[in-house]
Amino acid sequence: MALLRGVVRLEFEPFLSVCFNALRSSFMMYRQLTSAKRSSLRNVVLATTSLSIWVMASSVALAGAPATGSLPGNFTTNVAGTTYTGTGSTATIAIGGTTAPTMPSVIQFGGTALGNSVTSVDTNSTTGAALAAASNPGFSIGSGATLNITNGAATEPTLVNDESGNPSQIYGALNASALGGPLFVANANGVVVGASGTITAPSTGVGLLGYAADSGSFATVGTLTVNSTTVNGGDVTVTAGSTVSGGTLLM
Repeated sequence: MALLRGVVRLEFEPFLSVCFNALRSSFMMYRQLTSAKRSSLRNVVLATTSLSIWVMASSVALAGAPATGSLPGNFTTNVAGTTYTGTGSTATIAIGGTTAPTMPSVIQFGGTALGNSVTSVDTNSTTGAALAAASNPGFSIGSGATLNITNGAATEPTLVNDESGNPSQIYGALNASALGGPLFVANANGVVVGASGTITAPSTGVGLLGYAADSGSFATVGTLTVNSTTVNGGDVTVTAGSTVSGGTLLM
């Protein structure tokens, strides 16, 4: 009987060890996931058709959602001729207007103003009144609203740099399929794609970054330089049920 107990003990102890190690690994993984300051989704290669992203991470999602039907407010840019026009809750930012840009483009909310100020215009207004829906202080799109970004199919990259002090929240539709180059959205306070949000990315891809970017460097050479003081910046959250289609999504 003593021998039998010894055999059972010798066979059972390795089993306990395996269980303990597995439990410890699971706990460590849980800690890494819950303490991560970055997105839980890093690189996702998207099909050309809609792909639902079933991911929920970070506390940024707790910020109040933008008002239904609301659009980003006024901004500055390095590209002359850029227009921002719309009707109701649908608007288009045409980088360079009718002339395709020949340089990397920056759409800047807050921070140091770039050379050209762009104010929204209601195309239904006979007086050139501002588009009422364009009321968000930064780059945020409310549920039911649609924002198109175009650049005449120029292959130059585009940076949306949000330094408004608010997270960039996409609860409506962001359509950037007409861009000929990649699109980047940078915000040290975080980027959220809400459950009702949709992003139609350029074929060259879209990047969502929880850091402050150097607008000057990007506008000059097209290099995306992260502000070193924001390396522990905001989270990037893609909420369950949101939809992204187009090229590669980098987070």
